Amino acid sequence: MSVRILIVDDQLLIRQALVAMIEKNDNYQVVGEADNGESAIQLAKEEKPSVILLDINMPIMDGEEVAIEISKILPGSHILALSGLSDRSRIAQLFDAGVSGFLSKDEINPEQLHQAIDAIAAGDNYFSPVLFDDELKNGSNISHLLAEMNKYNHDNHLTKKEKVILKLLAQGMSNKEIAEQFGRSDKTVAKHRENIMRKVDCSSIAQLINYAKASGFV
Repeated sequence: MSVRILIVDDQLLIRQALVAMIEKNDNYQVVGEADNGESAIQLAKEEKPSVILLDINMPIMDGEEVAIEISKILPGSHILALSGLSDRSRIAQLFDAGVSGFLSKDEINPEQLHQAIDAIAAGDNYFSPVLFDDELKNGSNISHLLAEMNKYNHDNHLTKKEKVILKLLAQGMSNKEIAEQFGRSDKTVAKHRENIMRKVDCSSIAQLINYAKASGFV
């Protein structure tokens, strides 16, 4: 199954460059382009992309607002934030808004972009290497930097998709209802649920729901 991608950037040349890089991978399919936040949300509703490349600085609605809205209406999607930002605290806010990965516009190339898309499409997070360049050059230990980037996200051992599923389960949704939201089979959702229960050490749905409530998922 190909990865359906929506590109959101107010600059035409950047959108064209992203399309050119994406088309180098036969497993990717560009399903739409938007040049502002409102158009991005509308296209996300219509096309239901699995990955959204989202410029953070845009007219009408900024990237953080768009990420929050798309995460609500399309919980199965994965957002890759694109920006020239290097402030880790600001970038952490973007992850808190619902993005799954961050890639600096200053270092985008086909290989880097494909790595980021593959990572978030698989339900993992992606951090642009440029965030750690200065510290690595100075011989710093990268572990504390990763911890800093992850502090926005409790229960970091769960993937974004697992957290969304946990939240929906805690809200009383069935495997079938969740599967319909994600466009996946009941068995796939059941497998995710098993993985979640194993990771958080719960042996029953009742325990899992209590865990979700105690952890602030509902």
